[in-house]
Amino acid sequence: MQIIIDGYNVLLRGRRAGAIGAAELERMREELTRKAAGYAASREIRITLVFDGQNGVGAPAAAPAGKVKVVFSRPPENADAVIKKMVQGHKQPRNILVVTSDQPLARFVHSCGCQLLSSEAWQQKMEHGRDEDLAEKHGRINDLNLDEWMRLFGEKK
Repeated sequence: MQIIIDGYNVLLRGRRAGAIGAAELERMREELTRKAAGYAASREIRITLVFDGQNGVGAPAAAPAGKVKVVFSRPPENADAVIKKMVQGHKQPRNILVVTSDQPLARFVHSCGCQLLSSEAWQQKMEHGRDEDLAEKHGRINDLNLDEWMRLFGEKK
C-alpha cells in the first residue's frame, strides 16, 4: 500500500500558517517525517509526504532514507495538484490511502478510487500507535464524506 500525506494539512490543522515561524515549521516537518518513517519501518507500505513549496522555501536538508519520500511542489503548482497527479498516474488507485482533511482534494481522490483518512484520524493513529483500522475500506462512510452524505440523504427541515 502507498500512503500519500497532504503534509501541511496534517501539520497545520487548526492553526494559522502565518503564525508559525520558518524554523518551527521545519521542525514540525522533520518530526512528521520521523513519525512516518517509524510507522513505515515495520510495514509493507511506502509513504509520500507532499508539501507546498513556495519561492524555493522548504526543501529538506537531507532526503529521508527508506520507505518515506518527501516531495515539495514547485510554484505555481501546490501540494494538492501534485497529489492529484500522483493519484491520476497510478495504475491501481485503490491501493493508495490519501491523508487529508481538505474537502475538495478528498472528493477528487475518492472519485479516483483512493481510500481516505482525515488528518485528525492520522494524527490519532500516530499518537496512539494503533493502525488496525488505518486503511478504511473503500466505499465506507468516513468523516471526510459524512457531511456530503448528510447533505444528500439527511433529514430535511
